[in-house]
Amino acid sequence: MRPSTIASYILGICCLLLASCSDTSDSASRTEASADYDISHPDFLTVQRLVAGESMDSLYLLADADDPAVRLMSARALASYRDGRSVEVLTALLADADVQIRQAAAYALGQTGDARVVSSLLQAYDASDSLRIHSAVNGTILEAIGKTGDESMLAYMPRIAGISPRDTQILLGQTRAIYRFALRSLQDTAATSYMAQLASNDGYPASVRSIAAQYLARTADIDITAYSTDLIATLQTEQDARIRMALATALSKVASPASSDALGKIAVEDTDYRVRLSAIRSLGTHGIAAARGYLQSALQDDHPMVRMTALSEMLQHGTAADARALYSHYTTAEDAQEKYAAAAAANEHLSWRQALTRDKLNAQLKTDYVDSKDPYAQAAMLQAMSHDVQNQGFLERIASSSKEPVILMGSLSALRTLYTSEKFRKYYGGQYQTNLRRAATRLMQIMESGDGGSIAYIAGILSDERMGLSAKNLPIDKLKEIRSALIMPRDMDAYQELGKLIAKLEGSEYQLAAPSQTYQPDWSLLTSETPTATIRTARGSIQIDLDPLAAPVSVINFIQLAEEGYYDDKSVHRVVPNFVIQGGCPRGDGMGSADYSFHSEVPQQYYDRAGKLGMASAGPHTESVQWFITHSPTPHLDGKYTIMGQVSSGMDVVHDTRVGDKIIDITITR
Repeated sequence: MRPSTIASYILGICCLLLASCSDTSDSASRTEASADYDISHPDFLTVQRLVAGESMDSLYLLADADDPAVRLMSARALASYRDGRSVEVLTALLADADVQIRQAAAYALGQTGDARVVSSLLQAYDASDSLRIHSAVNGTILEAIGKTGDESMLAYMPRIAGISPRDTQILLGQTRAIYRFALRSLQDTAATSYMAQLASNDGYPASVRSIAAQYLARTADIDITAYSTDLIATLQTEQDARIRMALATALSKVASPASSDALGKIAVEDTDYRVRLSAIRSLGTHGIAAARGYLQSALQDDHPMVRMTALSEMLQHGTAADARALYSHYTTAEDAQEKYAAAAAANEHLSWRQALTRDKLNAQLKTDYVDSKDPYAQAAMLQAMSHDVQNQGFLERIASSSKEPVILMGSLSALRTLYTSEKFRKYYGGQYQTNLRRAATRLMQIMESGDGGSIAYIAGILSDERMGLSAKNLPIDKLKEIRSALIMPRDMDAYQELGKLIAKLEGSEYQLAAPSQTYQPDWSLLTSETPTATIRTARGSIQIDLDPLAAPVSVINFIQLAEEGYYDDKSVHRVVPNFVIQGGCPRGDGMGSADYSFHSEVPQQYYDRAGKLGMASAGPHTESVQWFITHSPTPHLDGKYTIMGQVSSGMDVVHDTRVGDKIIDITITR
């Protein structure tokens, strides 16, 4: 580190710890009115056209416009591009007279992930703001440092002076910063202690405690044993479900009798299925001896997502002692996804002593597969078969012959489970590696069909460390040939996955590709600041308030597709309990896209509550037609995935949605 950089760090640290900095707004040269704007602003569409056209130089010029609204639009747009080339322009905006512009600039600088911005952010932090006039800016600066700073800055985060429980904006910035450091695999024991204290202290705002609890839940390799008594007590008395579900997840890291007992009680008694589900997941990691009774009870839960989670945990952690109960659940479950999840778990744990039952189960699975007309149920059956090596030939034949995308992906997913299992290794013994190489050859043959979805998935299988494949086993030139034949941007998933596989085989670092934006928005569709979308399904309707101010291109695309009937009769192809439901795939398997893409739109917005409507992508600036709705707060998605709306009614439908549910239609009110 250069001496000048060290001096900047010291100055910034003094600002944070000693509250000795001056208000940076005093030196600002502009004194215009508020930068507030809406979509009726005469320059709004001009700016958005520049963004859609990737006209970066023009956006940089607009950052110096006389109109503060235009400067604000420019700063927010630059946050979406996350480009280090914008650092100079955004740094200048940190001294803008308008507080919203300074905040937008700080956020955008954090989005760059560029370590060069830290000293500027530190100098812009106004620690002398005793009246908390600039709390929103200061909080955003802290969050931005969490995306750009190093371990030395993380160490100072829990020690910032003068923060009271009423300083919500500063606390949000501070906790988000520590969380962002953790997402970058930077951890500190003092920071963990601080987050545990916040999470268990109801004197602090719930929004802040929720982030602290999320940190405890999602950060790997942290030891929270010393705080477990307080966390358990909080879990049992907390009123806010966001905090309860995160704490229930965090306690997966504390495999003590007290933790298991508390989670078991929550798994049975909590009124929110998401909290019960989180407790069930954590119990699974505590060992089957401690969890078995609770998992078996959860199989009778009123909510199907809790039952599915219990089956998943029994699949991972159960033993032969659980096989009979799992088989019984398979024979009685009414929902197809649940039925075959139970079959998968039973098939995994049936022992050689139960060979007759196992043979009966697998014969029935094959019969069900032939008789079924539901590709999503058939995919679940194939996954259930993957837990018996003797089904290998059947699964490989389906993978080689099926043209139905959902079934093809289901068979490939089943083969991945099979090939990477300990059962496969034991079954083939000394011939294990030989059979894996043969499997790789068969998968390469499927790749040569040119199907983008199967190419993407197979590339992921071949990259799997458990396959043990290397450049000696895979023809790199052939992989490059397959990649060059892909159609972009439609096959972006396949292009990315093959790129990562080739880079791994060559021992190089892969940089995610971002295609040129080919979508031409119909700007005339922006006729209302709050258009609404109604997603009609057989389970009921979901109403969403769209947000064209934050994500104009995403909203235009969604409106256009909905009004053209594009989403009619498509399926919800992905449901992850207490995470998301996802739809809009033209193939129905999650691997499809349109023949265009457009840029991510990620100004300062947060996945801080359930019901956020986001755009799915294969990496930055690869959005197209797929969307998702969240079940709960998902802060690890912040700043990465576009938010284009919020569910206003019908969250019960979102929570009840299953894989394969049909979307009748989507209507737009403007």
